[in-house]
Order: sequence, then C-alpha cells, then structure tokens
Amino acid sequence: MSYSIPNVVADPRPNRRILLILLLVCIAPFAASYLAYYVWKPSQAKTHGDLLQTRPLPAHVLPDVAGRPGGLAAVKGRWVLLMADGGACARRCQDKLYMMRQLRLAQGKELDRIERVWLVADSAPASEPDMAEGVRRWRAADSALLRELPVPAGERVEDYIYVIDPLGNQVLRYSPMHNPTQIIRELTKLLKNNEALG
Repeated sequence: MSYSIPNVVADPRPNRRILLILLLVCIAPFAASYLAYYVWKPSQAKTHGDLLQTRPLPAHVLPDVAGRPGGLAAVKGRWVLLMADGGACARRCQDKLYMMRQLRLAQGKELDRIERVWLVADSAPASEPDMAEGVRRWRAADSALLRELPVPAGERVEDYIYVIDPLGNQVLRYSPMHNPTQIIRELTKLLKNNEALG
C-alpha cells in the first residue's frame, strides 16, 4: 500500500507581510529620532534660570575658613550649588544659604550628589549661621573663581546662586527671587538626565 504526499505550495504572502512588519518595527525608532532631531525641533529650550555658556571654571586651591585647602577640584564629581557673599552674612546671604539647603533637601535620595559652597568674598571673619551647616566655606576675596563667575551688566556676583556640573563647568545661574518650586523641578530633571555625569 503506498501513500502519496499532496503537493502543497505555501502562499508566500503571509511571510512577506511578517517580514515587512519586522522591517518597519526595526526602522521606526531611527526614522522617529531623525524626524524629532531634524524636523520637529523645539522652538526654544525653556529654563527658569539663566543658561550659561558651558565652560570650566578655575579649579585653583582656595583655603576654607579654617585654613584647609579647598577649591572646585575638592568637589569634582558632584553637582555644586555655589554662592558668593561677605563673611558677615547679612540677610540676603542667609536667604541664599536657606534656599541652597532647601534645593538640596528637595532632591531626596539624590541629595548626596549635591555640594553647597559659599565663597567668602571679603576678609571679614566668616560667620556661621544655622543655614551654613554642611556648606563648604572658601576664602575667595581675590580668587580667579570669583572673578570668572558670569554676572549680567549692572549686577553683582552676590546676587546669584550658580550651578556647577561634576566636571567643574558653569551651567546655570539663579536669582534668589526665582520661584523655588520651579528651580527644584529643573534641578531634579538636570540630575535625572545626567546620572552618568555625577
């Protein structure tokens, strides 16, 4: 007794359809990224602070108020909230210290990635307000770092809080008059989008 095997010719159309779908799935991300980068560019980046030209700041050694060596090299690998003010630390200075503390605390588990620095911009004895706890205080009256911080015409370096990236580059500048909630959100995004940086 013999059996014959029917001659079945498979329809190639379903296979072509599957191949085409796989090809589209593989190409779609590249096409979307190309369109997003070259065609649908955002009209303008929106920041709440002043976006600074990214450039390194001087990493010279600066003594802290106890005479120990400091400077940006000592905090390399961390984000830095930096302010400058006189040693007497009047109300404006205390407000900036408070704001820097709150900005850091608001980052939750990421707060250890942030250092706070107070450049003591004169030779007056440095006071130690409660808000200065955990803040690095460096003597910077004649330092290149103090002179290199960018300031708008007619204003002073003491009017701002600066954000320095883990490589020692200036990134952003905030006035203490900015809405703290907006700054917190912006810093959160900055830390989240730059986890590999520090």
